[in-house]
Amino acid sequence: MKRNNLTAVLLLTAVLAASLSACGETADPSIAPTETKPAPAETEAVETEEPRIPSGLPDTDLGGYVLTMYQASDFFNEEGLYAEEANGDSINDAVYARNLGIMEKYNCVLAEETSDDRYVMDRLKPFILAGDDTIDVIYECGNSVIGNTQLFLDLADLSHLDFSKPWWSAEFNEGVTINGHLYFTLGAHMISAKESMIGTLFNKEIAVNYDINPSDLYDAARNGKWTLDMLGSYAKMAAQDINGDGVMDEKDRWGIIGENYDCWSLALGSGFKCVTKDSNGDFVYSFGSEKNINIMDKIMGITNDPTICLFAQQMKTSDVWATRTEMMANGQFLFNFTSLGNSMRDYKYDFGFLPIPKFDESQSQYYHDGSLGNNRLMVVPKTTSDPDTTAFLIEAMAYASYYELLPVYYQEFLNTKVLRDEESVEMLQIVQGTIHYDCGALFNWGNMRDTIENLAAAGSNTLASTAAKNESKTMKAIEKTLKTLEENE
Repeated sequence: MKRNNLTAVLLLTAVLAASLSACGETADPSIAPTETKPAPAETEAVETEEPRIPSGLPDTDLGGYVLTMYQASDFFNEEGLYAEEANGDSINDAVYARNLGIMEKYNCVLAEETSDDRYVMDRLKPFILAGDDTIDVIYECGNSVIGNTQLFLDLADLSHLDFSKPWWSAEFNEGVTINGHLYFTLGAHMISAKESMIGTLFNKEIAVNYDINPSDLYDAARNGKWTLDMLGSYAKMAAQDINGDGVMDEKDRWGIIGENYDCWSLALGSGFKCVTKDSNGDFVYSFGSEKNINIMDKIMGITNDPTICLFAQQMKTSDVWATRTEMMANGQFLFNFTSLGNSMRDYKYDFGFLPIPKFDESQSQYYHDGSLGNNRLMVVPKTTSDPDTTAFLIEAMAYASYYELLPVYYQEFLNTKVLRDEESVEMLQIVQGTIHYDCGALFNWGNMRDTIENLAAAGSNTLASTAAKNESKTMKAIEKTLKTLEENE
């Protein structure tokens, strides 16, 4: 039976909190606050008539086992984990009912502890290193997870976790598997992580003004024909010097507004691979491949055109992020690459949501990422008291969420949250069903992701020369990561 020393641990960690928060990481403003067959894991889950796949979990009495989950209380909080009680909110109540059902069925307790730290690993790391086994599952931001990977169990080794099932993100798992090891993942119970996936917001009113039928955009996306060429063509139509002063700036309307990080989202969406894997699963440096160079040529032809696109880093105001937010609220764009947020409910104009475009129609599927630095990932610390039981209950949560929480989540998005038409909810399911993280970008080995973001301000596509110059440095960074993980096996 698990100990109950969590209160003592949290009292001790409070002593560390002040000093750790003082030296904690500063938010990176370049990171977003985030034929085609949508993955069945996400698109079919909303069909309430769908017969359930058996969970594969045996009926088991866990003897009152307490599973303790840990996350930040506010910053990118994952709302799909825990609810103290039913309160009339549909998502909260679905989470509460799911957990209650699991606790009653398996005679266990699902508990959550939170911290006001932005990165909870700052608080937990000393205790994991000391062997404290209080916390079983951690939900943490990506940039903190990758700096502590050696502290986590290989999820692929845990019994009961069946990553072939649709309540897990197979595309994500394939992208972040390191030499056959899976240290972090995304499941159907992580609805906030899904919410931060980046797609394409479009202003319906501006589209209609330029004879762009929103239904045609939805059809193109649905049929795998939503591409960079289509994006660029429509964006060029919509840009306009609203005040007639002869200068395109923050007071005007743009085909695209966004930030430098969007270059990475567009690149990944076009099939860009920082690293690939050979037949043995080993990383191969593919950063400067001909395919990647062609992808960046096409993206830069759109994002670096000063008559089409305005990124926050190019704005001349004193607070470019506030300006970007204001321009979004005002609807001064046709397209904007973003995750969905509650503030969008207050937008006065009508809008829709699309996937990130493909490179061209021959591309087999869409690809989407969240905010690589901020999006929550799930990890299991090496010190968890009972890895098998922890895995059992995680699997039960993901399974039940797929059938009981996700349908409520999508309906909530349509009815009361953000999206305003059924087509956009369908598009959201495409986005969330094609999550793919590139290990090279996630770990930012050799500053690969930074290089792509910096091309947003470059005058020419220097990817080939930069990739050649940085190959040795990047491979050393990869080797260092692999060595650290091997030493902690």
